[in-house]
Amino acid sequence: MYTLTTDGLKTLASRSEGFSISLFLPLQRGGPDALNNPVRLKSLFRQALKQVREGELPAQQAQAWFAKAERQLDHSLFWERPDEGLAVFLAEDMVRCCGLPIAPSEGSFVGRRFMLLPLLEMFHDNHPFYILALSQNDVRLFKANRFSEEELTLENTPLSLAQALAYDTPERQLHFRTSGAPGGGARIYGNMPDRVDTHENLLHFFRQVNHGVHHLLREERSPLVLAAAEYLFSIYREANTYPYLEAEGVSGSPDRVSPRTLRESAWRVVQPRFQAARKQALEEYWQRNHQGGSSHFLQEVIPAARYGRVASLFVAPNHPVYGRFEEETSRIHLVEQPGAEDEELINYAVGQTLLHGGDVYTLAPQETPEGVVVMAVFRY
Repeated sequence: MYTLTTDGLKTLASRSEGFSISLFLPLQRGGPDALNNPVRLKSLFRQALKQVREGELPAQQAQAWFAKAERQLDHSLFWERPDEGLAVFLAEDMVRCCGLPIAPSEGSFVGRRFMLLPLLEMFHDNHPFYILALSQNDVRLFKANRFSEEELTLENTPLSLAQALAYDTPERQLHFRTSGAPGGGARIYGNMPDRVDTHENLLHFFRQVNHGVHHLLREERSPLVLAAAEYLFSIYREANTYPYLEAEGVSGSPDRVSPRTLRESAWRVVQPRFQAARKQALEEYWQRNHQGGSSHFLQEVIPAARYGRVASLFVAPNHPVYGRFEEETSRIHLVEQPGAEDEELINYAVGQTLLHGGDVYTLAPQETPEGVVVMAVFRY
């Protein structure tokens, strides 16, 4: 099983040779209906095979791809603990099964590119951010997005105030050794200060934590959310050198808080920032609409996406447009009934925008003039 990330989405978008099958299934979770999820997936695969034109893909080969996907799902015990949805991508050189935190519209797609459009809701305002869960007794750093989180390892960093003081300079050193304490715990021997949680000691500890965090995130520009008791916020900010620490944090001791709860709380902090980026991009579209810096014409948007000129792309979901793009002439040809050389062009524009580092957003019906299915802000 694969966890679908932005980088994973780009990997899917980069594939354009051979033949591809994309399956999307909203899942039943719990109860007797959940037992039918594997059956429904097989039915969806059979629907995909009906879309394959004779001679394009041998059925036996496609069956082998699907069998590999079934083994992935069985091996991961996915059906015992299903997510909200499932995406399966089948090709000669790639078979991927991805549990989804959203329930996609059910559908099967065939062509020379994987279908990405049903996944856009997952990545809408879903930029990465970091969470530093900090107390005197523990330090945890997470990389997260709207739907998932993973804990990172802080190298050469004390994970508690006691560690920071114990392995400090000789004049402040405390000595630890294991004793025969009940439960096999460690007792602390040495000159323990009367109050180890003084401002000076906490600041010293937090500077070491900041050093580890800054070293790990030195190439990042994603926001960092601090989760800590409120009185620690100002002390850590005094030590902090990471330039993207959020002004607001998650207040309260994080020691017994699950990673998921921390992520959900931190998401509420960063969500307005990510929504602001979308709002700004949409405002920029309208500001530049009469200056040639943005467009809703497919004849302009598709070539711009292909050659990396699209900074922000807005697409209307459930409005497929079929045709083909000729790279030699930079022209597009639209068709009502797609042939062997045709593909879904909005999906093509999404993939090219992602591959060139642009942002992709979905459009609500009230945000688009009638008949408009795509809007792009150009880099140049």
